[in-house]
Amino acid sequence: MSDQLQPRRPLRLAVTTPWYPGSNNPFAGVFVLHAIEAVQSVDPGAVEATIYHAEDWPTPIDPVFSRVARWAMRTMTDASHDARPRTVREGTLHRVRVPSRPGRGFLRHAEDHVAAVRRILPDGTIHADVVHAHEGLFGGLVATRLAAPEVPIVVTEHDTRLRKLLSAPEARAAYGEILERASRFYAVSEMLADQVRGYVPMLAHKVEVLPNAVAFDALPMREEQVTSLDRWLYVGRLLEHKGVMRLVTAFAECARTRPRLRLTIIGGGPLGTALQARAEELGVADRVSFRGPVAHEEVQRAMAEHDLLVHLSERETFGMTLVEAVSSGLPVLATRSGGPQETMAGLGTKAGRLIEVGTDEQGRDIEPVVEAFAQMEAEIADLDLPWARAQLYDRYSQHSVGSRLLSVYRELASARGEVEKR
Repeated sequence: MSDQLQPRRPLRLAVTTPWYPGSNNPFAGVFVLHAIEAVQSVDPGAVEATIYHAEDWPTPIDPVFSRVARWAMRTMTDASHDARPRTVREGTLHRVRVPSRPGRGFLRHAEDHVAAVRRILPDGTIHADVVHAHEGLFGGLVATRLAAPEVPIVVTEHDTRLRKLLSAPEARAAYGEILERASRFYAVSEMLADQVRGYVPMLAHKVEVLPNAVAFDALPMREEQVTSLDRWLYVGRLLEHKGVMRLVTAFAECARTRPRLRLTIIGGGPLGTALQARAEELGVADRVSFRGPVAHEEVQRAMAEHDLLVHLSERETFGMTLVEAVSSGLPVLATRSGGPQETMAGLGTKAGRLIEVGTDEQGRDIEPVVEAFAQMEAEIADLDLPWARAQLYDRYSQHSVGSRLLSVYRELASARGEVEKR
């Protein structure tokens, strides 16, 4: 039988990532999952994926208790069923706990990721046709240090913390090592790509933009457009830079003259207690529901049950939640925080409003939020979410992004094969 008639074997794809959906955080890294599914949807059976998820687990600040916790985690990783690979819909998943040691620094913690993944590999090496690393410093360092020398590496940078991660010279040097080793290096937005180029200018030519893939098929458009904006929704981590204090404060002001207004907050984080206290202080505690972290499927159901997504972050690399909201028929009120300007470009006011990022540390500069909300209420008939969804589908569908990724994987694997033949 000629080579042309022989069935092509599946391409062996290894994925390294510090984020992936799981019981510890069901929403973490859903964009990594979607990237794998995007490639598989283009050509089912073309790719066999093995995912190496190095998952951060906090340890106590006290050094003695921290050492005990690290020993326990390593014991569980080495000996318990948690260390065994699991068959998931998208492939084989290896999840390994990585103790997060206070004050250790980002590079040393990334090296802990490398050590944790190395321990579960039979010979300490990742063997695959292609490795796709998600998040530059953590997933990228795991791939760079552990992939067999001849294996091509694709890196996708998503991280909003890039400035913080690369604040130390040694971390920037390691990042340069990762970029140098990568066969392809992508950022999910032009804003993030420019940041990367600024940190490693001598390799700026290697940085390209490839957006996240969005699972539009799992986001059915609601049958009827919203006719009121009474039910607000927030989805994300409860962190300072996410603008959640500004969110609750602005909601309270808008709710003062609108008795039907309600706010649902989905997600967890260190500001949970402070947000509840702010709601109490402003007299809206009975109108704000804190649901904690939930699975992605529940987020999608929540989008269908609400009237407006409000997202007031200081910085976003892409804005996946905004794209998913608009694509399900949920208008958005969000900040120009980086990625959203790109993802929402060209939609005008058909999908909602973008406002400026807040500057008050206590989140009390709410006038732009209140004003934009009033404008959206007055012009609600001008919304056209089905049209906006169609624009976003052309840019970010799993087929569009998955086709590009699969083409890159095959090109790199083929080039590697030609080299090995020589």
